[in-house]
Amino acid sequence: MIKLFDADGQVLVSQQTFPHLHRALETGLKGYRKDRADWERVAQLRQAGKTETAYRIARRLLGVQGEPMSEEDKGRLRQYGIDNADAIRERRIQKQRLKKRTRDLIKSGPKQLKRKR
Repeated sequence: MIKLFDADGQVLVSQQTFPHLHRALETGLKGYRKDRADWERVAQLRQAGKTETAYRIARRLLGVQGEPMSEEDKGRLRQYGIDNADAIRERRIQKQRLKKRTRDLIKSGPKQLKRKR
């Protein structure tokens, strides 16, 4: 078995002999250390009672964007959909017609795309 790291976490692979492998291991180790430090910070904040800050940082680390939509906002969005149903339907139909027209033009070939003079 080949040892890649020593007990202190340093890369043992020779930089002169294997430059790409050495660089890849260094980069991975740097990312691992940063991630570990971030999660340790989350644990410290939770122990200190700052759960809101810890929760926000944990969500950022996990890649979850934004807060969930409130029930009040969901209600307003539902009401908007009911009030503007005809306009929404008309925009959807117009978008479908435009897509169909574009597909038909592409299928017909370059002759149809030229302007008539």
